[in-house]
Amino acid sequence: MPRRRRTTSGVTLVEMMVVMTMVLVLAALAYAAFGKQKPRAGLNGFTLEVRALLHGARQTAMATGKPVTVMIFPTTVTASGTGRLILYQDGNGDFFSSAAAVNFSGYNPASSSAGTLSEVLDVVDFPPHVVVGPVDGQGASAVMPAPFTGIAINGACAFCLGANNRGAITFDPAGAVTFQAANGPPLAFPAGASVSFRADSPDLPVTAATGAEVRTLAISAPTGALRTLNWKP
Repeated sequence: MPRRRRTTSGVTLVEMMVVMTMVLVLAALAYAAFGKQKPRAGLNGFTLEVRALLHGARQTAMATGKPVTVMIFPTTVTASGTGRLILYQDGNGDFFSSAAAVNFSGYNPASSSAGTLSEVLDVVDFPPHVVVGPVDGQGASAVMPAPFTGIAINGACAFCLGANNRGAITFDPAGAVTFQAANGPPLAFPAGASVSFRADSPDLPVTAATGAEVRTLAISAPTGALRTLNWKP
């Protein structure tokens, strides 16, 4: 009577190595894809955070009867990256006067100082690989939809000017907005102004040729209304 061959249902060493290799390859691909998504996720999340900060600044100014300024320092280096926002309540009413001990032109973003009746309400640092505006050489190619069509999109920060490279968005107790780059009278932005952010990551190299996804926040001067635009130069 012929003997039956016994068969095994186990996994051979070769099969196990093939499976492990496939798992490692898939894991590497997933990690690479996730790494490329992090800067974009950070850009989206930060844009939403800034929008909420601006909305809160307006509400605080209207509730307290004291002007609230959101200062933008695009080149300030922090522990997390480059860029800092400071929310400042101007209880003294002299923040844009050069005679004041604490004023905008001379403000040190690392100190978070305040006047005697004023207060620093919040400090927000830019997340890693998120900066102000597109790379140099990229012009504006975006147009805000109505009713924000009168607001210019310059691809960076429309009101961050001068040697200090800083800008300020001030909400008055009525909810209206002014923009400044230094002490003195506000800048002439009757319709409003904009500030843009982009992702800048070693995993996602950005050049003037390739461009980058940009998130622009437009602020209406008469009403303080906000609008976000996603675009690519």
